[in-house]
Amino acid sequence: MFASDLVRTLRGLGDFEQEVVLLRGPWPAQVTYDAPVVRMRGDGKRFPGIRMDVATLSSLREAVSRFRPHVVHAHGGEAFKYSALATGRRIPIVYRRIGSAPGTITRGVRRAAHAILLRRSDRVVAVAESVRRETVETFRMPHDRVVTIPRGVDPHRLRSDRGRAGLRADLGIPASAPVIISVGALSPEKDPLAHLDVCATVAGSLPDVTYLFAGDGPMRGELRDSVASRHLGEHVRLLGTRNDVGDLLAASDLLVLPSRTEGMPGCVIEAGMVGVPVVAFGVAGVPEVLIDEVTGYVVEPGDHGALAMRALELLKDPELRNAMGLAAMKRCLSAFDIGTVARGYADVYSEVFRG
Repeated sequence: MFASDLVRTLRGLGDFEQEVVLLRGPWPAQVTYDAPVVRMRGDGKRFPGIRMDVATLSSLREAVSRFRPHVVHAHGGEAFKYSALATGRRIPIVYRRIGSAPGTITRGVRRAAHAILLRRSDRVVAVAESVRRETVETFRMPHDRVVTIPRGVDPHRLRSDRGRAGLRADLGIPASAPVIISVGALSPEKDPLAHLDVCATVAGSLPDVTYLFAGDGPMRGELRDSVASRHLGEHVRLLGTRNDVGDLLAASDLLVLPSRTEGMPGCVIEAGMVGVPVVAFGVAGVPEVLIDEVTGYVVEPGDHGALAMRALELLKDPELRNAMGLAAMKRCLSAFDIGTVARGYADVYSEVFRG
């Protein structure tokens, strides 16, 4: 989604010719790009030890040779690894680090190997200051080759077509019921099961609460089973992958984020842009978006009880919730608009191209 917003915005900033390469599915792409889109072929055969698809790497080399880019922008670690091997030393690479490194590569031989790979990039763009510090301090990347550019969001994408009342009517949620939303993958690093602890606590005081999950992933089955075993079915809605996040946020009172790891979560910015306060664990770049006690609450990571209590506090106090929502909207629209962020990337491309 970020790449889609960035590609479209860059077209309006200058003479950029762009092509989007998708390393793997789903196909067709779930988002649209204002540029040609090329899907890499894969055959399931992998290089020993580095978990890279042989056919995907080969087709990326072909795409680079055909398009002859002046700069390759790699979104995330997998894309960077493929780009580094597909381009050799011929083409500058801008690597967008979207999150903190897992502990398995922050020590020993794997840290050294990752540090060597990082140096293939001409510029590392960290999405948060915490990610920039890790890149420099843990992996010894020269500080002048690492820059922080925050996650950007196009606020127009969050426009609500159905509005609060319309979406609630579609989902069968009463107009007065408190609604909490989770937006993101149902995967271990996002810890979707932690939401059920919040839901159970909140439902004990607000029995009409509804908890929306927008997103899908490998933990969907486990989450569904846990909802049933904890008798939370009347409160929880598993909505799957959605393309109407603007409507869902408009229908919600609060976003909760209990992630174990993060970079700079787009859902916190999206919620803020439409005036929905957030309660989240203070991991990685979260505190760089969410101002504690101003635009929501930052909670000690892992403290599910505190997360639930802060959520309950906001749901019970509409005046406080509205004040925090307005503060979040002002901050996020001024600091994280995709127009501002895209200009930062345009400057980085220019720097690495000129050498």
